Amino acid sequence: MQGKNVNINEINVDSVMYQPEKDATDNLLCWFTDLLVLFQAIGSRNLLKSMSKQREAQQQQLQALIAEKKMQLERYVLIIAYLLK
Repeated sequence: MQGKNVNINEINVDSVMYQPEKDATDNLLCWFTDLLVLFQAIGSRNLLKSMSKQREAQQQQLQALIAEKKMQLERYVLIIAYLLK
């Protein structure tokens, strides 16, 4: 998994398991490297989820502001119509 994009939903236990053909230091280094890539992928996914929630909240705020401005415009139209009588 080292040096490539990783889909965290596709990671299985075999991808970070002990490899007997390597010595203990290499295995440990590979395991930590794989773990780091996994944590980075999880962090990126969480950041995207957070940004999506922020965007949704901002969209709701803007929709509320639009509704408020529409009501204000309707009041102004009524006031103008009353003043023109």
